[in-house]
Amino acid sequence: MAVWKYEGKRGTLWRYKFDLRGRTYRGTFRVRSRREAEQQETRLRAEILAGRYRPPGRSPRLADFIREQYLPWARLHKASADDDGRIGSVIEEFFGPVRLSEITPQLCRRFQQWLLERPTVRGRARRPATVNRQFNVLSRMLRLAVEQELLETNPCTGISRLRPDDHVIRSLGREEEARLMKYLTAEREHLRPLVVVLLHTGMRLGELLSLRRWQVDLEQNRVNLQKTKSKRVRTVPLNSVARAELERACRGLGPDALVFPNPETGEQWRNIRGGFQKACELSGVPKFRLHDLRHTFGTRMAEAGVPLHRIAAMMGHANIQTTMRYVHASAQGLHEAVELLVTGAPTGVGGGELTGTAKDDEKDRRKIVAKSETGQGAGSPNA
Repeated sequence: MAVWKYEGKRGTLWRYKFDLRGRTYRGTFRVRSRREAEQQETRLRAEILAGRYRPPGRSPRLADFIREQYLPWARLHKASADDDGRIGSVIEEFFGPVRLSEITPQLCRRFQQWLLERPTVRGRARRPATVNRQFNVLSRMLRLAVEQELLETNPCTGISRLRPDDHVIRSLGREEEARLMKYLTAEREHLRPLVVVLLHTGMRLGELLSLRRWQVDLEQNRVNLQKTKSKRVRTVPLNSVARAELERACRGLGPDALVFPNPETGEQWRNIRGGFQKACELSGVPKFRLHDLRHTFGTRMAEAGVPLHRIAAMMGHANIQTTMRYVHASAQGLHEAVELLVTGAPTGVGGGELTGTAKDDEKDRRKIVAKSETGQGAGSPNA
């Protein structure tokens, strides 16, 4: 194996040089150890013998591929293209001038570890879920390179993602809501209708800030969303509170006008989080974000006994698992569960009528019992 260590301006590199089939091959590997460099040389020799080798000079740099190929593709196919652009800058910072053909699984693992150890812009530690999301963007970039036949395989394939930490999603209590509303006045008065509509519709902040007058159908009591996270058209029903706020906001507006523009510029709001966080601080509502208003909507729907599939439709979830993650068990549901120890059958708290959630659970229980009595099996005892 003809590899040796070289300390360059951009860190440690491993150079290689060997002759094969009458040609001399030379270059560098960006790996940590001699063993990894020798493994890369063995792989390179195998690619040459199999006829799959492409000279590094013909492989574009990852940074160029991101700007010229991936981001234009993402703008056409992904609702999160802007986020991918920001993550792309982070990826470029780590990989520098590395070419696509020089990216190895070892280098991808180093990128994953680098993300975990690198603090955020605000100086906080990155959550494993954040690292996974950014690593998945890299993987999608390299998968596009495979689709365009710039790579044989995706180096990220087979690399395990980090285990997400347990993060309790916050919801707003009724008393907290009343305190918060008292501080959405004066210089923060413009936030009040936004907060009310978010609480009563479950819309995402970006969906509401980009909302146009023509999308609000007051006759049918609904909002027709076009720019959604999943890029699917979604209809959001309006209750009386949300309708009243939107009716006030829509008065005198033309069809293409923003419903909630920045009054100083007339353009779409770029950031309203600062004023909202100040209101939360003054009202004694700790660790609460604007996005948690959406989770509060889902939680209150679940507490009211609304079936999960309907909550998923209102919130725009393509996968019911996402809804189950958003909507944690309500206190009412927990009371119904422990009541089984007393009564031996699902019931409402205090022996009253079954709630919607309990009725669904009772149907499932009866199906399982019926199957076991008819000999169809009741499933694994360890399930």
